[in-house]
Amino acid sequence: MIAVALLAAGGGRRFGAPKLLMPAGPGETLLSRALRLALAVGDRVLCVLPGDAALHRAAISTLAQPRILFLENPDADRGMGTSLALAARAAVALGERLEALLVLPADVPGLEGRDLTGLVHAFRGTEGVDAAAAVDVEGRLGAPAVLAGHLMPDLFDLAWDAGARALLRRDGTRVVPVPLDRVEQDIDDFAAYRRFALREGWDDEQPGTVLWRDDLAREAEQSCAGKAWRIGDSLAAGPSQEGRGILGFRGPGLPRGVKRVLFAGDTVPERLALIRTAALLALRGDDP
Repeated sequence: MIAVALLAAGGGRRFGAPKLLMPAGPGETLLSRALRLALAVGDRVLCVLPGDAALHRAAISTLAQPRILFLENPDADRGMGTSLALAARAAVALGERLEALLVLPADVPGLEGRDLTGLVHAFRGTEGVDAAAAVDVEGRLGAPAVLAGHLMPDLFDLAWDAGARALLRRDGTRVVPVPLDRVEQDIDDFAAYRRFALREGWDDEQPGTVLWRDDLAREAEQSCAGKAWRIGDSLAAGPSQEGRGILGFRGPGLPRGVKRVLFAGDTVPERLALIRTAALLALRGDDP
């Protein structure tokens, strides 16, 4: 059995918002795209989500099937090692013969299915190998990587801030390097995501219906003063004092204060739609 550890629990602190919920083509998010890749190459998929994963689960609800095991990681903010250890333990607990675990970060949108199958073929085609790992343009080993099943105990107690790279670089680990230029195209902030999305044409999608509520500007500004999501030049915040999701936009030359407010209800589907609309407006450069 080849299991895939889809690492999707990161909080996106540098991004400013739940980056895996960003659009990745019509009807897709970065998370759903990564899950489709994982399902195409793995017999089982261990999808590691953040502790509060209602929005993430809703974004991939149409892909749910018995081959997927969803794991919520309440310690995700401590580092990728916590998610990888969680997935490794779950892979062993499946009770099936585990040939290998493919470690797949969900925020590398440049990857294609052929990249992952190439890693699996490299692992299977080399006798006595412990892992096959991607090599970026600067020659660094890292994920995505295929780790032999016998290495799982070594992942159980990874340091919080350690990922697969720590194991790949360990003395005695026999690794087949697989050049993958696309692994450098991870997205740590909205500017990097926007460059990639525009190149892929993901801005062609029309944003959802916009209902401006200028009368909520003061309420939005109060909400945005606390914990808020940044999406480009906008702020997404919710719920408001009345239990409604709101989206406050900041315009050029207005570093403080909310310019206009997009109002939406606070159900999970409504909040997903709100996030998608904000992202599409930011991608297209539409000035609200």
